[in-house]
Amino acid sequence: MRSEDRKVNPLPSAGRNVAKPAMLAALDRLVQLRHSMGYATVGPPEKIDGRDVVPMKLLVDGEHRATTYFDASTHLPVKEVKLYLPDVRKLKEGVNQKAATETTYQDHKSYDGVVLPVRMTAVQGGQRLLDITLLDVQFPSQLDAGLFEKPDER
Repeated sequence: MRSEDRKVNPLPSAGRNVAKPAMLAALDRLVQLRHSMGYATVGPPEKIDGRDVVPMKLLVDGEHRATTYFDASTHLPVKEVKLYLPDVRKLKEGVNQKAATETTYQDHKSYDGVVLPVRMTAVQGGQRLLDITLLDVQFPSQLDAGLFEKPDER
């Protein structure tokens, strides 16, 4: 079922990374890593649904933040487990408690030479939070040069 086929109720915002497309959120985590006392570890290889995958664990300020699993042959992301997002079931009660959020990436396809997952599903505590199927991807023909300027340090 596509989201245009039914009404989709927005979830409460669970933080700034939830609103970003998955790949931008991954880049954001790498920037966090650069500006923290964090590091990433890779491997050893594992299996997910019969596929050989390589996990990359991200630790920021000594805290395990996320693990992204990459297909060992294509090097494309297969699954990501984020350990820092608030539990959306508790936000309504005013409780800011962290819960593991698992996002799977499926059916990768090339759009103008950029390979993106066509289907993304996020689950937290057994509850499906997100189920997205890309119908089309359009990139801007030009980007404002200001997007690449270093932001003011405040």
